[in-house]
Parts: sequence; structure tokens; C-alpha cells
Amino acid sequence: MTQPRAVVIGGGIGGLTAAAALHRHGWSVTVLERSAALEPVGAGIALAPNAQRALDVIEAGDDVRAMSAWQAGGGLRLPGGRWLSHTTSDAAAERFGGPVVIAHRAALVDLLLSRLPAGSVRTGAAGEITDPGAPDRPARVTVTAAEAGPGARSGAGGSTGPDAASAATDAVAPPAGGAYPATLDAELVVAADGIHSAARSTLFPATPAPRYAGFTAWRFVAPEPEQPFEPHETWGRGLVWGTVPLHDGRVYVFATAAVPAGGRAADDERAELLRRFGGWHHPVPALLAAVRPGTSCATTCTRPRPRCPRTTGAGWPSSATPPTP
Repeated sequence: MTQPRAVVIGGGIGGLTAAAALHRHGWSVTVLERSAALEPVGAGIALAPNAQRALDVIEAGDDVRAMSAWQAGGGLRLPGGRWLSHTTSDAAAERFGGPVVIAHRAALVDLLLSRLPAGSVRTGAAGEITDPGAPDRPARVTVTAAEAGPGARSGAGGSTGPDAASAATDAVAPPAGGAYPATLDAELVVAADGIHSAARSTLFPATPAPRYAGFTAWRFVAPEPEQPFEPHETWGRGLVWGTVPLHDGRVYVFATAAVPAGGRAADDERAELLRRFGGWHHPVPALLAAVRPGTSCATTCTRPRPRCPRTTGAGWPSSATPPTP
């Protein structure tokens, strides 16, 4: 029996997860990623128990749970430091069926790449659906060079084990002879190319364009401050700040502010964060002190369709998905 073929357009977390699941079920999978390389960048991402159960399908759930750094208390606070609510990791796990794991995006990408066969991820390659296919013929994807051309992952930014780096590097391979095939035929095409998905627009041209969700997010990873703290989300008037430890000793920070569409900081984003959050409780000032002056870390958050309750966006080099409102 001929092995079914799948092309995944987009090498982010969603695309790599879909590719790993298809590979486990016997599909020949090719992932097209337009970036020149899968660099070890990104901030944090929260993986709830249901997300971990999805990763269990590709036998990655236990490795993700091993990344959990939240082992004690945490909760909701006010800018002055007063606790509005408090819980523990055990109580949260009992209520929701497991712990919430805050992982570095690069570590999760490495883990997913380790579940893919060698050479299955093609970087510097943009995919365009030129024929959606039909019951009597496969779909066709045209492959063109993007960014600075193909490249391989140069290292594992958050490897989960001694073999993760080599496995991730094997999955991402430059093309033989310096060029990828111009077209790929497949029984399945997965559109995983982000909120501004060109593949989605091709298949569903009437899909509404993203719209501004009413707030902007900032995300970064900082060294752990000297003075200890409990994980928290802090609510101000139109403002949110979150501080969560990562398993490698660093701290993931996210912040949001309700601002008009198109607004930018008058000087730089670090100065804007200091204006909005610099007087909040520990460890907020210490973490802001670790941000390099001139760093651009704001992300305009958009909704992919009307009434969508989630938000996403693309931002500075260490960006990640915005926090759940």
C-alpha cells in the first residue's frame, strides 16, 4: 500500500505537533518553514492539562511535564502586592486533572522536532497551495525560496535530554543539491502558517481578516531575581503582569495593556514598561531592570475572527503567544 503523503505549511508548535502525529500514524510528512532556520528563540508558553493530553498522543506529554517548575504556591495579586487569591500547584492539578506547565518555546520546539524523521523539516521554504486537490487527484503545493534561504537548526535552545539536540538537528536538513523540489503533491495539506495564514485564505477566501483585540502584550525571559517570589498574575486598571519560573532557572514574564490600535511607545518598550509597571510589587522592578534598554518587546494582539476569545501575534525575537486574558 502506498504511504499517504502530508505537507504541513508552517514549522511552529502547531505545525510540528501535527507533523509528529501524522508521522506516528504512518504518513510521509514534509514540513515547510519559511524562516531560514529554526533558531532557539521564544519566550514562555503555558501548557494546560488538555494540551499535555494531546501531546501524550505523540508520547511527548511526560517530557513536557518534566519541564514543570511550579511546585509550590501562587495566585492573583494587586499592583501593591496584596493577594486576591492564592492556590498551590497540587490544588490546581487536582482541580484541572494535572499541572499547568510553563515551558520555554524553544524547548518545546526541540521536543517536537525529536519526534520527526531526518530531513522532514525544510527551512527557507515557503509553501503555496496551487491546487487543493479532489477525490481523484492529490493536492499540490508550490515551494519557493523564502527569507535568506534554507538552513538547519544550529543548536537546541531548550533541549529536554542529551539526545534532543542531535534529534532536532537531524529533523531539519538543507536540501540536496541546494534546492528543494518546486512542487509537492500530497493527500493532505495542513495550514499551520499562523494568524495571517496565506494557506487559509486560499482555501477559505471569505474568512474575515484578523482584527485588533484591544490590547498589546509584552513578553520576555529574564534571569531569576535574587529575592525569591511566588508565581503570580497581577491585575491593575487595564493592565496585567505575570511572572512564572521556567524549569531552567530563568523567569518568563508577560504583560498586557489596553491601548488604542496602532499605538507605540514614544521612546522604547522598556521605558514604556517602566512607566506602566515600574512601581509594582516585587519582583516586577527587578525583572524590568534586566531588560536591555532599546529592546523592542511589544506585540500587537489581534483576533483571528470576530468574537474570538483568544489572541495571538508576532513580536520581538523572544516573543511567544500572549497570555490568556
